[in-house]
Amino acid sequence: STDSVTWTETTLPSSANWYSVTYGNGMFVAIAYGSNKAAYSTDSVTWTETTLPSSANWYSVTYGNGMFVAIAYGSNKAAYSTDSVTWTETTLPSSANWNSITYGNGMFVAVADSSNKAAYAAV
Repeated sequence: STDSVTWTETTLPSSANWYSVTYGNGMFVAIAYGSNKAAYSTDSVTWTETTLPSSANWYSVTYGNGMFVAIAYGSNKAAYSTDSVTWTETTLPSSANWNSITYGNGMFVAVADSSNKAAYAAV
């Protein structure tokens, strides 16, 4: 949607539990829960599938400081990409139900539900 009122349906490259989408550096990126699937698009109409480093409950993705970062629910897994195509796995400080990540003020910040856990990475 260009106005948040009128929406047009499009198709992602495969069937999956697509959970989160973000935009940065001219690219839309979507991640899927319970798999290693990700997808990217320059126009939000035509999508290309790529893979995350491992299968996980990928839950949230954001963009900041020249990179995309995704977190997984129910684990300590995170992944990052500078081009939205090739992803590298990294780890959060502990296993938790990580459910949201954002970027601001020079930091990526993630929070987990059902706990008092938060994590940050300065870049």
